[in-house]
Amino acid sequence: MKLIFKICILVLAVAVYKTNGLCNTCSLIGIACVSETAFSICNDGALDPTVTPTECPTGTFCSASDKVCTASLTEASCTKCKECIEGSEYACVNYTSFTFCTAGVMGVEHYNCPANLACNIASTPICSDPSATGLGATCGRGGPTTAAPPTTTPNPLTDPDTYCLNKGVAGRFNITSDTTCRLFVSCVTVGAVLTGNVYECPPATIFNATAQRCATGTGCATS
Repeated sequence: MKLIFKICILVLAVAVYKTNGLCNTCSLIGIACVSETAFSICNDGALDPTVTPTECPTGTFCSASDKVCTASLTEASCTKCKECIEGSEYACVNYTSFTFCTAGVMGVEHYNCPANLACNIASTPICSDPSATGLGATCGRGGPTTAAPPTTTPNPLTDPDTYCLNKGVAGRFNITSDTTCRLFVSCVTVGAVLTGNVYECPPATIFNATAQRCATGTGCATS
């Protein structure tokens, strides 16, 4: 009797796994859900980065079952949107925005990913090209949504790390609120994560964003 019970539990677990497979994980039928509402094709058990993800019809969700797209949210494979995952300091709040997690609680300020990038908690940095990486996005483009608070542009003077993460690219950038034209933020990649520091040009010079350096001149030179 105990053996039969264990077998039944195992079969049930396998059935749940097949239906609610992990996000960005290839299923037995050769597809992987890359968001709550989109899927992509797998080749040799791995996501094909050359394939553009396909959106499920409006009102349906991606499932690792043979249905692929289902109207049942309980069968959806990617359900980590608007959720702080253990071990992650970020959470995706929609297809192109993210927030910070503190003790498992989502922050109230939302930050936009750079143009053409999507939020995915499986990628580093958290904003990536969903087509190039093959990872898709944590949140789908469609399906039921809830109103989100306005996105906030990080202040490089008080939070240069978040500013650089939101910028999405390494480089030196002028600080538009600086009337002296001497301050700039330097974004560098450290361990695959963008971090930032604020620097001040020497006296009698200004920061030239086009040249990416301090130089003599008058007025703020922006890129």
